[in-house]
Amino acid sequence: VIVRAGIIAGRDVDNTIFRFFSSPALPVPDPDRHQQFVHTDDVARFTAEAVSHTHTGAVNITGTGTLTMREIAHIIDRPLIRVPERALRTAISAAWKLGVSELAPGEIGGLLYMPIVDTTRLHDEWGFTCAWSSRAALEDMARAAHGVVSLGKRTVTLPWRVSPGSTEHVGPLRAILLRRTYADEVDRVVRDIEQLVLEGRTEEGPTAAARRQLILDMAEHSTLLARIGDQARLPAHLVARATQASAAAKEGISP
Repeated sequence: VIVRAGIIAGRDVDNTIFRFFSSPALPVPDPDRHQQFVHTDDVARFTAEAVSHTHTGAVNITGTGTLTMREIAHIIDRPLIRVPERALRTAISAAWKLGVSELAPGEIGGLLYMPIVDTTRLHDEWGFTCAWSSRAALEDMARAAHGVVSLGKRTVTLPWRVSPGSTEHVGPLRAILLRRTYADEVDRVVRDIEQLVLEGRTEEGPTAAARRQLILDMAEHSTLLARIGDQARLPAHLVARATQASAAAKEGISP
């Protein structure tokens, strides 16, 4: 079986593609060029099924729908810069030769001009449906790109960002930085949880399972926000809001 995937996205992606989309700005020749995305969960789920399936041959896998580069830039909250293709290729080639970019000159065409593929065989012959649409997969990757900036081969986490799974101690300087952004961070996570729980009430099958895991991950992140806020002695009502959001998320997906 030959699996041809769209651009693989998700909150657990950490590769060249992620670093391109999390760069300070998106340089593209054609802002209206459409792209398709597929979530890492769907790729893993399909691969597991394909191992024991009797079907052979090539099959395309990607989430439903397409996104223009303009829409992509908006979702991942990056400015879009229109750059002539020749200039873009020249810049990437120079960065590659200097060893400051992991994106090879020959890869930029494949990234910016991925063909739009037909998934009829995936649905009709394999009976497989992606749990994540192209937009949902990219939105999930945007969660990982929030507060992160990639510069060539290096990825920098901005000091105010609370990274998922963080166990770091909050010192005085970090507490000052967090005080400026903590309310916005809590508000962002709470809104995300509320929307996910609301949308999840009408879903079933693989989509419901994917949504459930995402809500659990967001609940864990909200708990982390509360712990960090408590450590940094940030406003008690914000810490309480983060704690309550975590509890509400778990309650929202309980049987």
